[in-house]
Amino acid sequence: MGTRRCRPLGGKVGLAVIAYVVSLAVLLAVWWKKDVNIKTWFWISLGLGCLGVLMTFPCSSRSSRPSR
Repeated sequence: MGTRRCRPLGGKVGLAVIAYVVSLAVLLAVWWKKDVNIKTWFWISLGLGCLGVLMTFPCSSRSSRPSR
């Protein structure tokens, strides 16, 4: 059987999960029992989410040109 080699994203996914859990714990500690404006934070998170999705795709003008 032998050992399986880890894929290229193996450590990155684990690090992303740890960063998510830590940031969630920090936000929970800071915002516990505070009155926050849900509408404002919804739009901020929607904008950041759209920006994150847009940045996952390469720019078509740079990727179609051959490198010099």
